[in-house]
Amino acid sequence: MLSIIIVQHNNQNLTIQAIESIKTNLRKDYEVIVVDNCSNDNDPNILKELFPEIKLIINKENLGFGKANNTGTKTANGEILFFLNNDTIIKSDFVRHIEYYFQNDPSIGIIGPKLLNGDFSLQLSHDNLPSFVNEFVTKFSSKLFYQNFDPIVKIKSKKYSVRKNVGFVTGAALFIRKNLFIDLGGFDEQMFMYFEDADLCMRVKDSGYKILFIPEVEIIHLRGASWHNDNFDSLKNHYRKSQLLYYSKHRSSFENLLLKYFLLLSGKYPG
Repeated sequence: MLSIIIVQHNNQNLTIQAIESIKTNLRKDYEVIVVDNCSNDNDPNILKELFPEIKLIINKENLGFGKANNTGTKTANGEILFFLNNDTIIKSDFVRHIEYYFQNDPSIGIIGPKLLNGDFSLQLSHDNLPSFVNEFVTKFSSKLFYQNFDPIVKIKSKKYSVRKNVGFVTGAALFIRKNLFIDLGGFDEQMFMYFEDADLCMRVKDSGYKILFIPEVEIIHLRGASWHNDNFDSLKNHYRKSQLLYYSKHRSSFENLLLKYFLLLSGKYPG
């Protein structure tokens, strides 16, 4: 069975849309667990009224993305966990497809589907694991891709058309074996937001498992729909704190020093 875990902090209308798309497309062998991270613009109990079959967990404070997902897994009954952002829309019934991969290849630890924007254009969702060089290359190529620079669009489109082992997949839509997730201690709860997906993928790979990207399962991700402009500075601060923690865990002392100097000189070091 598949346990779908959705974390929301406000924007409950997106959560409702996501659950409705799940109910429309998935026929059986799944459960939905919603973790409300102390929303202040809606009553999460409305979800239970609309969808009485879901499991609802209401946190009294915003625990962060990773910790809230860890909380959701404690009530999960499925052998496969599916961490899904609330700003997503399911397009097809993929449960049997995902189960097939995990059952037939014990070396697969995580699976990432293909993500699409609201207009059905490609959204970048996997890459090499972060390093000081990889991050610059990834951000530069991603910027060109989203600016529709034709050579990069062609390269990326081809790259996302084939099934392949990758460095990491985004936590916006991530399948993982439950027993593996539990054995690894779940998401690193020191990372309030950002880099928790790359950190998890790194630990999965270090444990000898593969990270598989599959283009045949497509999910719409309304990227940024759950953000508020008034908390943008806070998000940037969380990003840099998690980035520093990721480097301290997985990169060399030299790269850690490079990152710290870069953040200091560019005025981006977190407060």
